[in-house]
Amino acid sequence: MTVVGRGVGVLLTRRTGPRPERLPTLPRMTTPSGPQHPQSPGHPVPSGQYGQPAPYGGYGEPPRSTGLGIAALVLGILSLPGAFLVGVPGIVLGLIALVLGIVALRRVEARRADNRGMAITGVVTGALGLLLGVLGLLLGVLVLAGAVFFVRTTGDCTTEFDQTGDQARHEQCLRESVEG
Repeated sequence: MTVVGRGVGVLLTRRTGPRPERLPTLPRMTTPSGPQHPQSPGHPVPSGQYGQPAPYGGYGEPPRSTGLGIAALVLGILSLPGAFLVGVPGIVLGLIALVLGIVALRRVEARRADNRGMAITGVVTGALGLLLGVLGLLLGVLVLAGAVFFVRTTGDCTTEFDQTGDQARHEQCLRESVEG
């Protein structure tokens, strides 16, 4: 072997010398021409060659995982922390996860997919992320409205305090603004 180069922590080598010979291929076996033995009930009839599985009778292709269930699961999980970012990412990701999960469940029912658990988890986490996102958005709007209200009602009192410096008058002005 000769050293070709170094990768990240790996020594790259090349084989030198003669290459190993390929083994000759064996001829395929065919069906025996002798008497056939009856098959037991419930066992498939062998196909034309030994070692080959018998074909399945009309069952079609087995269901397989689709990307919809996986996408619903991932987006549903991402919608949960996204709900705490003023709600909007949670709403968007949760809604997409909910739709993809429902479509994936329909494919599972039609036997075109087999990832039912992922689809259900995507629907549940998507709905939870959507709900938390709506609550987070409402909470964010209420906090923002309260802050705007507070700034507007106390703005005159703060301006008066800046001009006069009278702390007692400032506190009384704040009480009057908030109470009525």
